[in-house]
Parts: sequence; C-alpha cells; structure tokens
Amino acid sequence: MSGLLRMALGSTPVVVAALARRLGGAGAGRLWRRLLGGAFVVGFVAMMVAQWHPVYRFTTLLQCGQDAMARAVPALRTQPVAVHEGGYDGQYYVQLACDPSLRAPELPTAVDTLSYRARRILLPAVAWGLGGGDAERAVQIYPWLNIVCWFAVAALLWPLLQADHRWLGVAAWSGVLFSAGVLASVRYSLTDLPALLLLVLALRAAAAGRSSRMAGWFAASLLTRETMLVNAWGLLPKAWDSWRALWRAGLLLALAVLPLLLWLLYIQWQIGASGPGVRNFAWPGAGWWGEWLEEVGFAASWEYPWLGIASLLATVGLTVQAVFVLSDWRPAERWWRVGAGSVVLMLFLGPAVWEGVAGASLRVLLPLLLASNVMALQRKRAWLWLLLINLSVPAGLSDMVPMPREQELAAVRAGDTAAVLNVGDGCYGQERLRKEHWVWTQSDAQLRLQLWTSETAGAEVTLTARVRALDERELVISWAGGELWRGRVGRNWSQVRLVPLAVATGEVTLLLHSEAPAVREGSGLDVRQLSVCVLNPSIELRARPGRSVDR
Repeated sequence: MSGLLRMALGSTPVVVAALARRLGGAGAGRLWRRLLGGAFVVGFVAMMVAQWHPVYRFTTLLQCGQDAMARAVPALRTQPVAVHEGGYDGQYYVQLACDPSLRAPELPTAVDTLSYRARRILLPAVAWGLGGGDAERAVQIYPWLNIVCWFAVAALLWPLLQADHRWLGVAAWSGVLFSAGVLASVRYSLTDLPALLLLVLALRAAAAGRSSRMAGWFAASLLTRETMLVNAWGLLPKAWDSWRALWRAGLLLALAVLPLLLWLLYIQWQIGASGPGVRNFAWPGAGWWGEWLEEVGFAASWEYPWLGIASLLATVGLTVQAVFVLSDWRPAERWWRVGAGSVVLMLFLGPAVWEGVAGASLRVLLPLLLASNVMALQRKRAWLWLLLINLSVPAGLSDMVPMPREQELAAVRAGDTAAVLNVGDGCYGQERLRKEHWVWTQSDAQLRLQLWTSETAGAEVTLTARVRALDERELVISWAGGELWRGRVGRNWSQVRLVPLAVATGEVTLLLHSEAPAVREGSGLDVRQLSVCVLNPSIELRARPGRSVDR
C-alpha cells in the first residue's frame, strides 16, 4: 500500500470529525456518506490486494515463522505457505484447522501451548468444515475468514453507529474498522475480529428481544475467544424492567457458556489441563502501567519515530476509552455494560498481552473500543471523544504495510504447480527501481528454486533473465544434473534462457560460476566484489506427467 493511501486512511477520524463539525452533521446527504464509506471499503480491499501473493496467496497473513514451520503439521509443509523469520499466533490456529478434533499426533509439538490455543476452536473448525475436511484446503480458507468478518462487521456497524445519518457516525465507523485491533486480527489471522462479530450479533439479538438467538451467538463468540465472557453483563436486560426477563436471560447465558465448558473438558481429556496462558494476567493495573512505561520509552528513543508515535497514540486511545466509560456511569445502557466488562478485563491483563509495540491488548479489548464509539455518539463534544478514542488507527495502518520479501526474485503459480526463485549464498541484496529488480553476485553464487507439484506429476521449469557484468567474462550456470547455460557476458545486457528442468516438489540449487575474479565496485575497504548482475528473472511452468528427474 502506498504511503499516500496510508496517510489518507490514518487521518480518517481527524478529517471526518472536522468535516462533521463544519457541516454540523446535516450539510451532506446520505449518498455522500455512503460514497465515503465505499471509499474506505475500497481502501481496505487495496490493503488486501497488497497482501496477496501469486504463489502463497493469503497464507502471507498467517505469519508462519521458520522455527514453527520446521515442526508444523504436514498440510502446512507440503503446500506453498509464506514463511517469515518470526511467527505469530495465526500459525498455530491454522494448524488446528487441519484437525479440530485435536487427535492429529503432530499437534502437540506443532502448536505452542496446544491446550490453551485449542479453547478458541470455532474459527479453525469453520475453516475445516468449509474445506470439506481436507486439511490443505482448510489452510487456504482459514486466512480468508477474518477478511470476510471485516466486511460483515462493516455492514453491521454502519446502522449501529448511525453512519447513514451523521458524519460523526462515519468517523466512528471508520475508526473501529481501521483500528489497530481490527486490522491486526486480519493481518495475522487471529480470533479477535470474528469474536467481536459474534458478540455484536448477540447484542443485536438481545436488543431485539430474541433471547434464544442471543444465547446462540454468544456461545459461538465464547468458542471463538473465551475472553468475551466479560461482556455477558451487556446481554442482560435491566433488572428493574423485568425480573422475569432477567432470570430468563441469565439462564440462557448460562446455557451459552455450557458448550465452552464441555469443550474445555474435551481438551483436558484429549490433551491435558489447560492453563490461563503464560503471563496473561497480573495484579490490577500492573500490566497497563508497564505498557505505558514501555511505550513512552520506545517513543522517546526515536529509533523508529513513526512507529513509536503511532504505538504511543494507540495506548493513549485505549486509556481514553477506559476513562470515558468509567467517568460516565450509565449501567442502564447496554453498551456501557459491555465497555465496563472490558475495563475490568483491562485492569487484570498481564504483561504478555500488553508488551510489544501496539500489543495484543488492542485486539483483546475491541469490545471496549466499539462500546466507547457507540456511547460517544450520544455525548456532548462527540467529535473530540471520537478523535481520542480512535487514536489506534495510525498503528493499525502501519501494521498493514506488506512485509518486503527481499530474498524473492520471481514467483509463479499454475494450478497445482508453483515455483519461487530466491537468492542464495554469494548474492548481494536485491535492488529495485520502479518495475526493475536485480541482484549482483560474487564469482560463485547460488539461486534457490523452490517447487511444489502434485503427487502424480512433476513440472518442467524454464528460467529466463538478463545478465551483464562490469567487464568481459564467461558465465556458467549449472545444477546437480549438469550444465544449463554457458556464455560470454559483458557490459551490455545478454538474454539468458536455461534449458527446461524436469523437477518435482522440493528445492533446486542453481550455481552461477565465473572463472574471472570479481571486480571491486569502488576503492573503499567495504566495497562489494561484483561478478554478474541478474535482472528481472522469470519462471515458466509446465506440468509434466510421469516421473521427474532427480535433483
């Protein structure tokens, strides 16, 4: 996503709230508000397009780390999945989607704290069901679920936040949808946004007097993320309205908790005891205070100015949300009770939830963010409260910047066959200028070609590129099967097309060798020793039935 788009979306609450003050909420019609909302939706779509990879597709959102992939379930290792240096929680939830019964023998070693992760089984189970019980399809489906939930939440919140009738409603709507918590759930394929969606559906049913439906949605939210239990108070009717209705709703909520309790018993029987999570809880306020010290220190260090400021603003916004709820005591209002429940949870959250830049607390406390926005629209100086409540938007947009794949030179996918070409030993860092990209090599260098093919067929791979050098030299490109190309290269670009390679799933190492010594790039001590430059390499794939050549 371009810097211009991030800047525009990052200023969303400020711009929209300023427009609301100028127009007084009545200076533009419903059509213009819907057009603005549509523009924000287009912005989100643009973010998703930027995350899409031609080979890995949306597995880029799983944030699978190298260490976790080494012990992952087979469905994750045998198909194209984006791998990063460090991983995050989505890499564990997607493996639950491969076998939500938890009986796969690989799960205890593949999933960190399995008994803890397994509590949030609904989203993985949905992916498994939509995949027809096929583990590999479930892996591809799972990251889509948060994207679908984003659109569903957008549709539900538009009328809830009065976006059709008020510019401030559009500000609140965009503030929630582009908050750090919501976007982080999408970016890392987590359970927080789907759980919020189910909670909103439960609250909607409760407000409409549909108690049975309310209990069903709430039960689903608990199986998605058990921390939603703190918001149960918001689902109850006011006791002074009808004690009979209160008892009925209380009984239904108790029944809504039953599926979670039964599932926890199943986890204990299948895996073992489930703890609360390492360092997830602490003494009241201790985690919050530690987060403030960390964020102020990080911002003051000026190591990453934009990130430090954005993260500090997110912490300010979360604190304002809690202060806003506590300072405006209205237990008769359903959304106030939702917010109050989240504030209680906030006080007891431990360092594991708070720590880090724009930590997990922003996701865990999404109900507090939504409740604050709903309430702020009904208060005086609503525009000011909305600005302060939604200060996590810059941090959320920063998180959506696609991670550069510096090692990747080319990628292509054709049906069940896919290939990715990466730099290897002896290559310097990849360089780019507009649509051109290239890499300089030493006299001996490697390019690594990763391939995925179906079990019944190999593939025929053809590599093409343009090459040149700083002098005249002979270049030889080979692999374990022998020489692929030999020729003279000089200062002018030469087109290289390798002979087709018959390969199967795995990695092929291409060797680039030149007998001539590398040329020094300059006169300094740390200058690069350059042999040849490889420009815009590309891959052509063709399925090849039958047995493939050994690598």
